[in-house]
Amino acid sequence: MADTSGSGSGSTPSPYQITLSLSVIDDLGLNLYSSIPAVLSEAVANAWDADALRCDISIDLAEKTITIEDDGLGMTRDDANEKYLTVGYRRREAGSPTTVSGRHVMGRKGIGKLSLFAIAKTVTVFSVRDPSDGSPPSDEVGFRMDREQIRAQARAGRTYYPTPVEQPADALGKGTRIVLSELSVTPTAATLSALQKRVARRFSILGDRHSFHVSINGQRIGVADRGYFPQLQYLWSIGDVEDEYETLATRSEKKTRISGLVDGDREYTVSGWVGTFHEQRDMNVDEGDNSVAVLAWGKLLHEDLMAQIKAGGLYTKYLIGELRADFLDVDDQVDIVTSGRQSVKEGDPRVGVLTSWFMTNVLNAVERSWGQWRKDTALDKALAIEAIKDWHATLSTDNKRFAKELFAKIGTLEFEEEDDRSELYRNAILAFEKLKLRESLSSIEELPDNADFSVVRSVFDGIDELEAVAYHGIVEGRLEVIRTFTGLVDAAEKEKVIQKYLFDHL
Repeated sequence: MADTSGSGSGSTPSPYQITLSLSVIDDLGLNLYSSIPAVLSEAVANAWDADALRCDISIDLAEKTITIEDDGLGMTRDDANEKYLTVGYRRREAGSPTTVSGRHVMGRKGIGKLSLFAIAKTVTVFSVRDPSDGSPPSDEVGFRMDREQIRAQARAGRTYYPTPVEQPADALGKGTRIVLSELSVTPTAATLSALQKRVARRFSILGDRHSFHVSINGQRIGVADRGYFPQLQYLWSIGDVEDEYETLATRSEKKTRISGLVDGDREYTVSGWVGTFHEQRDMNVDEGDNSVAVLAWGKLLHEDLMAQIKAGGLYTKYLIGELRADFLDVDDQVDIVTSGRQSVKEGDPRVGVLTSWFMTNVLNAVERSWGQWRKDTALDKALAIEAIKDWHATLSTDNKRFAKELFAKIGTLEFEEEDDRSELYRNAILAFEKLKLRESLSSIEELPDNADFSVVRSVFDGIDELEAVAYHGIVEGRLEVIRTFTGLVDAAEKEKVIQKYLFDHL
């Protein structure tokens, strides 16, 4: 890539120019974005807005560069100056809010391109306008921008001129290529795996269904890469999503659906899902696994709706979800998204409508179902154990109800080893039987003097079994001591074990 200007200082006139104040650079570029996923999400959104069918992200760990390339419409030099290099260019207001192919535009404030400088000192842009619209090859775009030079020119109150560069040898047929170099955030091998998940979680328009594919180092990513669907125990699909999420939640034990109608008069609708994890250890809170994200037009709008809702139910500790609410980002109303594009302004009435609907129609439904489903699931798992199933069959209707509550408590506890759960089942059943016996013995006082002996005898049913279980526990404890002794050779070690046993069993 050869420079076609002299010094490349940014002060030499060139076909490209950008005028910015230092505060704009700092407030809208360097300080709003802090992570690679957030920055790259802005580039992916730009590719979508350019009607691209693909957006390929390549991270070179050795060279410490990131390249984003799409096959969208591309830019002419006039486009580069009037749109890309004009900070605050509002495409929705300047033209149509939809693209040529009918996609709704994601970008709104025109500041996304500044996010690139949050992670890179140097940004190089190449672009070729789709030749099908009659653009001449000579109108190819190529320029490099230097963050520190832009800051210097802004500080001096002068226009910054990006350095023109020639198209690379592997020039694009059409579309745009952006190369980020001199990175301030060093990518690692771990960055790659985390990046796939985080980019996937920021968009709902990935895949064949929307004719838009994003890849990272050659690996295509999609909704399944969000990582949490196989961990969901229960799923509530919301609005017109058919069975999209039910298909992804392969281990989900219970599934149901909730209407997505928020306000019929204003045609506010929501689509998406909420779900709960099997266990909290399945969750990665740092990755947003205990949040309900809000998206609009296929892109993340608000990271966690639950952060502003005071819901104290235990189910909220297992909750995750995604809501698509396009009515939060409509063109004829005030933009309610913060400059950082990661959250919405909570005081806006539309946010209030969404929050109220979510609490009344979604959280209440989840709370009603979750507790009962957990009990049902715990009972089913317990009865899958043959010995427990046989014992349960001997219980009266009332005692079966109490046993269900008992199994629900045990079934929802988290254990490192499932054997620990089985041991707790055994001890709980023994305790349950002891309580039954205690109640039976106390009922002897209420028997009439002339009671039939068979009635009296029924009071003592199960005592033999309880004694057998108790003796079994005693014998097993003694055998464990013997096994411990057998494994010891040194006499001194045996003496220590004997001392400990005597101390514990005075």
